[in-house]
Amino acid sequence: MSRFRITAAITVIAMTGVLSGCFNSSYRTADDSAAVETIEIPVLQSLTGTSWGLVLDDRLAQVEGSTVSMVFDSKGIHGFAGCNGYAGSATSRAENQIEIGSLIATKKLCAEMDIETFLLAELPGHHDIVIDRDTLYLNPPIDSGRPTLRFVPIPET
Repeated sequence: MSRFRITAAITVIAMTGVLSGCFNSSYRTADDSAAVETIEIPVLQSLTGTSWGLVLDDRLAQVEGSTVSMVFDSKGIHGFAGCNGYAGSATSRAENQIEIGSLIATKKLCAEMDIETFLLAELPGHHDIVIDRDTLYLNPPIDSGRPTLRFVPIPET
C-alpha cells in the first residue's frame, strides 16, 4: 500500500473519531481474524481550538457581561474565571481522562468572586471527559463528592 493511501486512511479514521465525539477509532479489515489496528486520538487534541463556556443553572456563567471560559491548547488550559485569567497544565491520563494540574491566576480583586472561586477550586484534578452533542462534561471521580463541570462552545467575538 502506498504511503499516501496509508496517510489518507489514518486521516479519515482520525477525523471520523473527532467528528463523532469519540476519542478512539478502530479499523478492521474485511477478514475478522486479521489484526486490529487501533489509533488513539489524544483527548486534549480533540478539545483544542474551542472556547468552552462554563454552564451553571442551565445558562452560561457570566460575570459583569463576560463569559467564564476555558480553552485547551498544546500547553494545557487557560481561560477567564470571572475576574481573573487563569492557566494550568492538562495531560491525558487515559482514553477519555485528563488530569488538570495546579492553576495560576492573575490577582485582581472583584466584587463578584463566587463563580471564580468555585471554578478554580474544582478544575484541578482528575476528570473523565464526556462530550454529548455540543456539551463537554468534566466528571470527577465518583467517590470525590465534587460536582460535574459542564461547558458548551462559545462563539468567537
